[in-house]
This record gives sequence, C-alpha cells and structure tokens, in this order.
Amino acid sequence: MFVSCDNPYSAFCYLLLLVVFAPIACGNTLFGLLRTRTLLMLGEISYSVYVLHGVVLFGLYTLAQPSALLNASTPGRLFSLLLIASTSTVAMATLVHIAIERPALRLGRRFTAISREQELAAP
Repeated sequence: MFVSCDNPYSAFCYLLLLVVFAPIACGNTLFGLLRTRTLLMLGEISYSVYVLHGVVLFGLYTLAQPSALLNASTPGRLFSLLLIASTSTVAMATLVHIAIERPALRLGRRFTAISREQELAAP
C-alpha cells in the first residue's frame, strides 16, 4: 500500500486494505500461516509489544547511539537498526509476558472462579 498509493486516504488504498483485511477478519488462516506457533506467540505478546515498543525506540533514539541514527544514511544501516529495535522489542515483550502477564491472568482467573462459586453458594 505504501508503494502503490500516493494518497493513503484514496479509495484505491481503502480497497487494497479491504482485500487484505476482510479474509483475515472472516477467520481465514492464509493457508495455515496464521496458525503457526510463532505467529500465535506474537499474538499472545502483542499487548506487551504495543506497550514496550515506545520504550525501546526511546532508548534507541536517545540513550543508545543517537549519532548512529543520524549517520544511518544507507538502507543497510537503517535496516540493521530496525532489526535491532524489533528483535529487542519482541524479546522484552516475551519476558514481560512470561513474568508479569501470565501470572496476572492466572490470578484473575482464580478471582473470577471464587466469585462465581460465591454467587452460586449465595441463598
């Protein structure tokens, strides 16, 4: 879409998005691609990726090597910085998901199970 559209709000771009989005929204797995273990795990950690990508980009732009970004004039350098940022974001999100989100989800399920039992036991 970015390559073929000069105006991202044109009817052609919306139609292009619809062609890609509609089959996925209808439950298609793109020949099993969306059911692979890797993509299922990315779906599990997606909230952590959403929350942490700003922290990683802030660290990359301000703390790590700001001069490296200013001198990244070639596509290879920009790609390598993108690879570093995305890899570190996914790694951090995986750790946060395992250490914080999973235990919190288990704890939440216990509380909802206890509250359901209390509702059923109430006269």
